[in-house]
Amino acid sequence: MSEDSPRPTTPTRMQLRPQYVVSFPLLLLTYAHLGWKLAGLLVGVRSWAIAGLVVLGLSELLASPWSIVRQGARWLNSDRRAFFSSMVATIAVVVLFIHTDVLANLLLLVAAGLLVRLDLQVANFSGWGAFAVLVSVASAGVGVGWLAHYFSLSSLLFSWLAT
Repeated sequence: MSEDSPRPTTPTRMQLRPQYVVSFPLLLLTYAHLGWKLAGLLVGVRSWAIAGLVVLGLSELLASPWSIVRQGARWLNSDRRAFFSSMVATIAVVVLFIHTDVLANLLLLVAAGLLVRLDLQVANFSGWGAFAVLVSVASAGVGVGWLAHYFSLSSLLFSWLAT
């Protein structure tokens, strides 16, 4: 390189790359869709608690290193545990295939989460940092979905009462 040419710069951790501008809003929108659907079902506190556990569980699964995930395979060393696990997995697969809308939503959440996790891994985020980002974006998305549903219904109600 000559003295006049600019030196190539490496992006720092705080710079936003174009792919980050796509993946994070996509994750936010998928979880907003989950919040919208839950708010539309008029579910109770228990369902919102389960949704919170799903957000935490998916975030932890996506943020944890694969070495920790592989340690869960030790569960299958016993024949009795392997049989029990295969029966539970089979029942879960049948239920998900019966409720294809739930399966599609779950796959959409996992795909968006994997995309963000890949971007975070490229940006050299640690496991805890990735977990914090995934949980915060997912929780914000569920909240945005609930608020959007709440305000859209209240505006419809107020416009109907005004007429």
